[in-house]
Amino acid sequence: MQRNLALQLRLLVATLGGEVRKLRVSDPLGRPVKASFAILPDGRAVVEMAQASGLALVKEGERDAWAATTRGTGELIVAAVEAGANEVLVTVGGSATTDPKDLIAPKPNDLLFPDLRAHHLNAVLDEQRLKADREGLRRSAYSLRHTYICLRLMEGADIYQIAKNCRTSVEMIEKYYASHLKDRLDTSAINVMRPRNRRNTS
Repeated sequence: MQRNLALQLRLLVATLGGEVRKLRVSDPLGRPVKASFAILPDGRAVVEMAQASGLALVKEGERDAWAATTRGTGELIVAAVEAGANEVLVTVGGSATTDPKDLIAPKPNDLLFPDLRAHHLNAVLDEQRLKADREGLRRSAYSLRHTYICLRLMEGADIYQIAKNCRTSVEMIEKYYASHLKDRLDTSAINVMRPRNRRNTS
């Protein structure tokens, strides 16, 4: 499979001119793998996704769409840009991150960009054994909000910015968070609305 992909790039260069450049990048599981991209005479580069992130690079027993990554494709793109490409064409297909046979096929009304934040958060909590708090209650993204607000307050962060980030009011933070930390906070530092940098439009 890899040889066929490399051959396709050589045939493209033989037809249009240019050159094929080779390098080592990360495969879908982060291991080094040889890959190449083409630089055409008009300054465009052609990157074949499957060379770095292809399903053929991963053995049957290693295939895991959640664990796999397209980092190697990104490394090819960076290499093409550093080689002077003014435009990078990425040919996609056969990716190990989306093609396992056991992956659920999309339905016509599925979101184009699904929200996977909950999945990623739960994966991190599982890995760090933090799925439950000290009282045995299940942690969620919302339950981590208290920790974030308290830590930011103790760091001396702008309370107005914290309120904006958490989509709440300064009054709510003062009542439910800052009041419990009043002996550990420098109120003169956090209770000040700091000026924002304005963009120069001239």
